Amino acid sequence: MAKVTAFETRVAMRDGVELATDVIAPADPAPALLIRTPYTRGMSRSFEDPIGAARKGWAVVVQDVRGRWDSDGTFSPFHQEVDDGHDAVAWVAAQPWCDGRVVGWGGSYVGATQYLAALGGHPALKAIAPVVSAASYDEGWTTEGGAMAAGFVVLWAAGMAATDPRATEAQRRAAAKLGEDWAALYRQPPSTSPLREMWPPFARWADGEATQWEPVDVARNVARLDLPAFHVAGWYDIFCESSLRAYTTLRDGAASPRARAAQRLIVGPWSHAGLYLDFVGDLVLGPAAAGATQGLPWVMLDWLRAAIDGEEVTSGVRVFVLGENRWRDLESWPPPATATPLWLADDGGLVWEQPTTVEGRSVVTYDPDDPTPTRGGRLLGAYLPGAGAYDQRVVEERDDVAVFTSAPLKKAVTVIGPVQAKVRVASTGPSLDVTVKLVDVWPDGRAMNVVDSIRRVEATPGRVKTVTVDVGSIAIRIPRGHRIRVDIAPANFPRFDLNPHPGTHTIHHKGSSVTLPLV
Repeated sequence: MAKVTAFETRVAMRDGVELATDVIAPADPAPALLIRTPYTRGMSRSFEDPIGAARKGWAVVVQDVRGRWDSDGTFSPFHQEVDDGHDAVAWVAAQPWCDGRVVGWGGSYVGATQYLAALGGHPALKAIAPVVSAASYDEGWTTEGGAMAAGFVVLWAAGMAATDPRATEAQRRAAAKLGEDWAALYRQPPSTSPLREMWPPFARWADGEATQWEPVDVARNVARLDLPAFHVAGWYDIFCESSLRAYTTLRDGAASPRARAAQRLIVGPWSHAGLYLDFVGDLVLGPAAAGATQGLPWVMLDWLRAAIDGEEVTSGVRVFVLGENRWRDLESWPPPATATPLWLADDGGLVWEQPTTVEGRSVVTYDPDDPTPTRGGRLLGAYLPGAGAYDQRVVEERDDVAVFTSAPLKKAVTVIGPVQAKVRVASTGPSLDVTVKLVDVWPDGRAMNVVDSIRRVEATPGRVKTVTVDVGSIAIRIPRGHRIRVDIAPANFPRFDLNPHPGTHTIHHKGSSVTLPLV
């Protein structure tokens, strides 16, 4: 068995701040996997099997990012990771146990550190492998459709404040105490939340300072990236759309043809906290969905080794198709598809042919004290039932949800790609939220959520406007005999923060639709 050496050290950044770092390396110089985390090196060691990777010929480096756990300095999310990522890569590449080649590895914020290190531009960074992550940190991380992704952001900010090594013990206890009543914390408007003082980045995000994102937005700086990447996403992951955009951004805009051709995307059925599992919510998907037992991490490592060795690697996309519960290979994302609208009908129907006599309206009232509740979907937060697919009937029974359902399908339909809705709506308030949820209704009545999103817009009281909602991307086969449903509501809380303006919203059926990419 190959000998592996492990030790701890501290690595100085360009300004002298030292970051706590673990190294697990084989006896001979090897390419290095660099894992930079705000969640403790111990957690990454337990998740990533560094000894197994070292025995496969990788040196593994796990580092607490600046201002977290055993590292010095002050944590400034995202912005610090460009320079610190560059300096960490430079240090790793110069060590005798590294052969001069460095590869990024890890998920969530650890995936973000890879994209941002790539923006740092050190030539020793040869490839990255971000999992359930994002390359932009406004839309798709802190916000979605103009609303704050409160269910995630509030949880994350409170967690960061409660584990801030630079805070006093009293400050950390105060932040942890907030978690004793998550419902009250979620209801706090971002403008007055106690998290603003407990964790200053939350205030910057809540105030929507757009220019703060430009230096760390890969889409705006993609021409600086010139390396292969293996992206992993999940249909029920909170960062799903961000992961898909990261893939298409590098595929279309990386600096060289070789880098653009060496982009790989895997999209499983998974949620953020349920990565690689064979179920998501109440959907049991079978052994093909189990990424770990299918060996996906080792497939990724083999792909990365081939990429940095200059070998030809598999590009394109592999997606798990819900309903079929099997994988499908695509040349790219999104695949060719026929954009097919389903139209709202007066009788609560959803029809394939645009009606010519529709004049009906559905009226829903938005009350911030009793908002439409979140039930499953793409989320990460301290509330139940959690992410994934669940029966929506308990939500659909509410008066603030307008429900539109098709007739039973005469033949199966396969939806692969982005779903979009156009809703003609008027409100009595100065602004409104339009949430749209695509639902698969089973023959036994179960109404399982597929994908959903939100659009927050200004309104002129009484004036009808067409609101476009990018509902989200999905791959699903809806069988014969099932029905397709669309739920439209004025809130989805606490997944999204509350609109402060109560009001009555009138949905005009004529001209309102949801468009499915049918394959």
